[in-house]
Amino acid sequence: MKSFTVTAFFPEVKPAHCAWQTITVSAGEFAVAAGRALHEIRSRPGIAGKRIGELRLTIKESGVVSV
Repeated sequence: MKSFTVTAFFPEVKPAHCAWQTITVSAGEFAVAAGRALHEIRSRPGIAGKRIGELRLTIKESGVVSV
């Protein structure tokens, strides 16, 4: 398993300090990391329950996690 840092920017979300969200997840590949991160981020206060039409996503592999 690898560690991925996922940064999401939601330009439509107000207040602006809620528009930037960052999380670190463990996954085997980028697609799984993106799915896990978005699932967690969408449940956070300020994001939960809002209609999201645009998202900018940055995923960085940040190393190897011990199993």
